[in-house]
Amino acid sequence: MTFLLSSSSLVRPAKSFLRAAFAMLFVSSFLSVATAQTYQRIKTFSAGSATGVNPQSSLIAGSDGRLYGAAISGGNSNLGTIFVFNKDGSGFQKLHDFAGGVADGSQPTSALMEGQDGGLYGTASAGGSNNFGIIFRINKDGSGYSILKHFVNSVVEGASPVGGLAQGGDGVLYGTAYAGTVSGGGTVFRLNTNGTAFMTIHPFSSGIADGGTPQSSLVFGHDGQLYGVTFYGGTNSTGVVFRMNTNGSVFNLLQSFSSSAGDASYPNAIIQNSDGVLFGTTSYSGGLNGYGTVFKINTNGLGFSILRSFNGPGTDGIFLTAEVIFGTNGILYGTTYTDQLNGYGTVFKIDTGGGNYSIVHYFTGDPDGRTPYGGMVRTSDGAIYGTTYFGGSSGAGTIFRLADFPLPVNFTDIQRAGTNVALTLAGLPNQAFRIQSNTNLNNTNGWQDVATKNTGASGSLQFNNPVTLASPGQLFRTVTP
Repeated sequence: MTFLLSSSSLVRPAKSFLRAAFAMLFVSSFLSVATAQTYQRIKTFSAGSATGVNPQSSLIAGSDGRLYGAAISGGNSNLGTIFVFNKDGSGFQKLHDFAGGVADGSQPTSALMEGQDGGLYGTASAGGSNNFGIIFRINKDGSGYSILKHFVNSVVEGASPVGGLAQGGDGVLYGTAYAGTVSGGGTVFRLNTNGTAFMTIHPFSSGIADGGTPQSSLVFGHDGQLYGVTFYGGTNSTGVVFRMNTNGSVFNLLQSFSSSAGDASYPNAIIQNSDGVLFGTTSYSGGLNGYGTVFKINTNGLGFSILRSFNGPGTDGIFLTAEVIFGTNGILYGTTYTDQLNGYGTVFKIDTGGGNYSIVHYFTGDPDGRTPYGGMVRTSDGAIYGTTYFGGSSGAGTIFRLADFPLPVNFTDIQRAGTNVALTLAGLPNQAFRIQSNTNLNNTNGWQDVATKNTGASGSLQFNNPVTLASPGQLFRTVTP
């Protein structure tokens, strides 16, 4: 942002001067010229907070431009919350307190989903009439919370829906229950958005020809089929990738994992690329080093390969619990919940062929985040957002932002007394930036650094700068980083 301070305005009363100054506000093409990828913590959860603590699930980007998530603990009953915030971390608001008991769910562990009707749908892994969990809907403004389904008969319906929901083109919701059935292997289910027509379409047996204990959301493939993973089951009881149709009449195993050296085991989640290829992660006891993998597989079960086996001793991240996502230019981004450097976890990136692996950020504990259990989400501007379960100023978790460019630091007010100029600025918390000055907007080489500053924990500051104002005016701008 660029301010023009006109010297001809200085003789006017302060109120008139402010109107004139804001009238001459220009957005500089030089603003935010940084191209380096930056990491910023934009929210710290407070221990014992009524708004929620310990976010475990992935965030989602709403159609209104805000981000939505759930915390597994905290709130008025300490049983979890649903929350919303703006991309810059401002406007954080609690939308729902989970109360548990027979009337409400508790401990939401999965990402929300925005339905075709604009409402938010999700699951809570416990609570409800039999404490087997629930499926719920809530409007994006926090109104209209309703329970669509109480899991009642665990043998038939399943129990503990720890994964999120997916919506088909016909509007029907699909999801998984982690436990239940005769074998205890969980289920795949479907129901309408008004809570009617609940149906178990696949009970997992946990046998060698089936999966068991699904703990992630399903994926609707480009072919209209449902794809997913289970943590156990398959030939070696170390998980599978499966495909099925929406009525459950056809179910196929695409991959059975094993714990043998070089293979992957215990898959977390999958996503699908625009060309149809599935990409996923496995948590531990797999890969060349036994610390987890990133893998890919075609929808026909062919072409399975491990893109990355996470290393043992050294500085690599290890142990994964969430899915990877696609960043800009088709690069995959993911998290490990611990690492060999300081044990607090990492954000990493890797291309779809397995090359160009690098760690984007090492979490450092407090006040930075630690232990990112949930996955991440990319927004329309290319920025990536995620959460950590622990860390922050009180150890209750954080929200972070990763981007190829930081959001700008904006001028919010400007005052003067004699030759002293007081600039008030606001940006993200702990955002480094430079204040520059110029006397000619058309002279791109005329910008000179006035000061290097940081917005601090509050995200705002006031800078008093003694300067001889030029005629016809003095220009100020911020540059980040």
